[in-house]
Amino acid sequence: SVFDDIGEYNEINDQLDRINTSRKAYEKAEKAYERGSYPEAVEEYKKVIEEDERYYGKAEEGIKNVMKRCLTWCAADGNMNMTLVRKFSNMLKKRVLT
Repeated sequence: SVFDDIGEYNEINDQLDRINTSRKAYEKAEKAYERGSYPEAVEEYKKVIEEDERYYGKAEEGIKNVMKRCLTWCAADGNMNMTLVRKFSNMLKKRVLT
C-alpha cells in the first residue's frame, strides 16, 4: 500500500541521514587528526557507525593511529614518560570504550 511505501521511504531516508552524519564525523576526525587534535579525532571517529561500511573500518584504524602517534610522542627522544603514557592511555580508554 501507499503507507508501506511511505514507511519504507522514511526508513531509507533515515538510514541515509545516519550514514551522511557518520561520514561528516569521519571527515571531522581526519581534519582533527591532521591538526594534532587527537582527543577530538577520537571523539569524531567514535561517531562513525557500523552501517557506514565504507568508513567504519577506517575510523577504527584512525583510532589505532591516534594511539600509536601519541605513544610515539610520549616516547620521544628515547625517554619513555610512563606518566604521560598512562594518562594518555586512560584518556583514550574513556573516550574509546564509552
